[in-house]
Amino acid sequence: MWGIPIMPSAASCCVSRTRHALSVSNVCVLLPLLRVQVAYRCPNGTSRNKLIRDVGHQPASQTMFKLDDGRQVSVAQYYSVTYKVNLRFPALPPLNVSSQGGRKVWVPMELCNVAPGQRRRMLNEQQTTGMLQFAGVGPAERGKYLQDVMARKELGGFNEDPAVKAFGIQIETQMSTVDARILNPPLLAYQRPEAITPGTRGSWNLRDVVFPAGSVIESWAFTSLVDPQYLVNDGPTGTNTFLNDLVGMCNKTGLKCPMPAMGPWDPRHSYEQRLAAARDAAKKQFGKECQMVLVLLERKMTSGESPYALLKQAGDSALGLRTQCFAADKAGIGRNARPPKGRLQYSANVAMKI
Repeated sequence: MWGIPIMPSAASCCVSRTRHALSVSNVCVLLPLLRVQVAYRCPNGTSRNKLIRDVGHQPASQTMFKLDDGRQVSVAQYYSVTYKVNLRFPALPPLNVSSQGGRKVWVPMELCNVAPGQRRRMLNEQQTTGMLQFAGVGPAERGKYLQDVMARKELGGFNEDPAVKAFGIQIETQMSTVDARILNPPLLAYQRPEAITPGTRGSWNLRDVVFPAGSVIESWAFTSLVDPQYLVNDGPTGTNTFLNDLVGMCNKTGLKCPMPAMGPWDPRHSYEQRLAAARDAAKKQFGKECQMVLVLLERKMTSGESPYALLKQAGDSALGLRTQCFAADKAGIGRNARPPKGRLQYSANVAMKI
């Protein structure tokens, strides 16, 4: 079963809102981890499914790689000479469909089809925000939109749809009225105050509360996945400043914990190695097995091969070690970070997770 060509999807990702410039960064975000069919060199018209690892940063005519004999050729030149395929769109970036950890294998985008039957398991941060904004529309505005979709042909016009007419279905354009009552929100139990009314917004401030049963942390550590050159230790946006604020908030809300041991971090080391080094630093400083490692991320992204997902895999599966992540952009950490706003509330939220 053949999928659809990848070109229309990539083009729709590339075109910006102004419809003038192309944004390859959009393609770099949306295409990785998508499976494509590469059929140009398979016998008998069969297809071969490949996973997109990443998208090239240069056009296919400028993306170079080394042949076995040492010569450097572009992706466009290679396919022209080897497979007699002259690319129609050599200005588009190629796709890397190599096996995990292997040498990059570049395939021109126009020679790939999207494999059928796929669904995106995880949304990135921007997509999640957009979905929540769309879903957060008030009932009155949502009801008006649905009625407009039902009544206006340009928005849907369901009753004018040939399929609806073929089945003899007629859909009422006015929404049904149902009697209802508003229930009071439940009280939230804490040690102090004893109860909090969250109201109707579904959010409440944790800055001045004490948890019912705070944990005791006797041995833990801190490590970072952010490049050290972008961090500062002290000052309003310093790492140590945030850790002091976080530990202070933990103890204020009922947890009992010292300042964490500072685990060494090296960009050349794997996530597992960094966590193991932090674990060993905690055991050396506190004389007890490490209970948890705090991990600083540049930002929280939860897609399949994001730093967050890979770190959790290293901690949970490889080392059996609890990890609690926090994001530099949310915590106001970094050399070029804005002065932190709402840090106490953010620290309280992290304390609740701990």
